[in-house]
Amino acid sequence: MAQADATMQMEVSDAMIDPRSGEMVTALSGGGPLPTVNRVIHWETNRGRNSEFDQTEAGTGQILLRNRDGIFDPLNAASPYTASDNLLPVRQVRITANTPAHPTVYNPIFTGYVEGWGFERSGPRNATCTLDLMDGFELLNNAEILITKNNKSGGHYFGPLHVDDRIIAALGFAGWPASRTSIFSGNVICQENNYDAGVSMLQVIQEAVESEFPGLANFYMDRSGNACFRGRGFRFDPFNTSWNTGKATAAKLWKFGDDGAIANFSGNPSYPSVGTLIPMHNLQWTFNKEHLYNVCQVIPANLDPKAFYNQVVSDSVLAKRFGKRDLTINGLLTYLANGYDWNGGPTIPQTAAQECKRFATYYLQNYKHAAVRATALEVRSKFETDLVWNFLVNVEIGDVVELYTLNPPGEPTSGGFFGDQFFVDGIHNSVDAVGKWPSWTCTLDLTPRGYFGYFPPPYPTGSMVYPSMMAEATNGNGSEPPPVIDPVTGYSYPPNTVTEDRQPTAEELKTLDDYGHMLKPPFP
Repeated sequence: MAQADATMQMEVSDAMIDPRSGEMVTALSGGGPLPTVNRVIHWETNRGRNSEFDQTEAGTGQILLRNRDGIFDPLNAASPYTASDNLLPVRQVRITANTPAHPTVYNPIFTGYVEGWGFERSGPRNATCTLDLMDGFELLNNAEILITKNNKSGGHYFGPLHVDDRIIAALGFAGWPASRTSIFSGNVICQENNYDAGVSMLQVIQEAVESEFPGLANFYMDRSGNACFRGRGFRFDPFNTSWNTGKATAAKLWKFGDDGAIANFSGNPSYPSVGTLIPMHNLQWTFNKEHLYNVCQVIPANLDPKAFYNQVVSDSVLAKRFGKRDLTINGLLTYLANGYDWNGGPTIPQTAAQECKRFATYYLQNYKHAAVRATALEVRSKFETDLVWNFLVNVEIGDVVELYTLNPPGEPTSGGFFGDQFFVDGIHNSVDAVGKWPSWTCTLDLTPRGYFGYFPPPYPTGSMVYPSMMAEATNGNGSEPPPVIDPVTGYSYPPNTVTEDRQPTAEELKTLDDYGHMLKPPFP
């Protein structure tokens, strides 16, 4: 069956903060689709982060256009886009694409703002225009704290606020419209903090996100340009349909296979759970010491230094085997938490020290063993299959990919991935739009979903033996090893060591009484 030509659109419209008047524009308006048919040569976009240990960065993009007639030249007074001020910096740009199955539906791929317009003329017949783009992080990073009236210390004071309320407040100060947000509630209250004048609202938001759960909580701009916050629950329970709201959905599952897996598993009734696999072009994975930690310490801001030691959790057996490998996270603005246990434990309000110690326990239990990590998945298409294109125009940060690979001779026992799941943490697109069929390459940054299957009970004490995604690597049967007796000192090293939980101070107990009512029901 013949397929329709692949087409894409680029829309240019008013910026979120109109550079002409400073007034807010809450939706795409003005300009509309530019006449980009036969003009787009190449475009690329980048969003997200490399792994769970990285902070999500500003999304970027670039579009290369034919400009022989100078229609995109701001010096061309005859251009309708010069006359309508559509060629200004900080104009909002959205890249959309359709699919053969839905040729009239254009799916958003990237929404951002023009950093600048670049022009080049090569010879008498060739001229191009390049748009450098950045997503909404650009506006949030340039919106700074101003000195609040009657604030004697300067800057702006944020009182104790639930994490979502702190993020919403910062977005409001930045002039970001509520209609373009997707903010989940999270599970903690942020500490009070006075930010100096000149601090960016993006920093305020990112510090609040870290207080929810460092590495698990995430703040990013989605394909449609919505500012999105996802708490820990979205990682521990990604397919929960309760996450479906007007601008958010539960994670989508995408199943990929290499040639061997597709030939042996895809559509094979002997493997009914596999289903239809999307072909992958390239897959990279590692098995190394990176992110291998056996001594973990997470410290909230303003904690008495004398109590730092009580925040340490460790696995002394693995510390002897692989050397002491420390992970320290310091200065979190965590104040109180609802103590919700995703393994079914009781909901008990947590002090900052208790909650941060649970964070440390999570990192110890999940990262004390080396794990196989698929790090990058590459998918390519030249418009030949709806299966691939449905993925390209709909994949989002936080989705899950399930991998199937086979080594020769092509049996499941020959190794490779079989149903292993990974979170999508970064999305990179590169598209050559020359010719009838665009050549689209999408590369995903991945994080193992297995890391997010465990979170400790509210009050971990004593020597702990909890499940770990790679526990079988310890002695082959999934159980923890017995205590080790040092032949020289005679000292017994327990499998897991947790420093004694100190009793909350009077001040911490008062904090629970004063602000515990602000905690919200568990939600991601």
